[in-house]
Amino acid sequence: MLIRKTLAMAAATAGLIGAGMLTGASAASASVLPPEGSGGVVQFWNKHTGLCLEIADWRTDNGAPARQWYCTGGANQKWYETTNSAGRHTYVNVNSGKCLEIADWRTDNDAPARQWDCTGGANQSWSFTNSPEGLLQNYNSDRCLTIWDYGLGVNASQYDCNSGYTQETWHRE
Repeated sequence: MLIRKTLAMAAATAGLIGAGMLTGASAASASVLPPEGSGGVVQFWNKHTGLCLEIADWRTDNGAPARQWYCTGGANQKWYETTNSAGRHTYVNVNSGKCLEIADWRTDNDAPARQWDCTGGANQSWSFTNSPEGLLQNYNSDRCLTIWDYGLGVNASQYDCNSGYTQETWHRE
């Protein structure tokens, strides 16, 4: 945890604006209002890499990839969590107002995670087991959100759930 926070501070002090990661309007001003029924804001970091789940490059368009990056606390790394009556979670990106989903209703291993307009579809519905640390499982595919590499900017995808894989284990805070 200390390493993750140290990396986040180092990234922030390295000048994200100068690196071209924050352009135009300030990131804080891009935040959207929470959806009705939101249970609060959460952030996910991967146990395998210690990096946070975010929508790449502060993008707000449909199809923007979910990836891992230094934990900066930015709105593109925060998610409104809503829970429906069946106990399924939806994660709405604070920056874009779009939902985390598995692309194109795919059910195969390595299908990419991305953001899209919230539709209420099963490909945008998730379960989170063993809170505060566990698996983020997609209801449509029954597969888990995964990060396979340590590198910055590695895209998230889905893979068969195996609680022994730290690549699939997320800490939610």
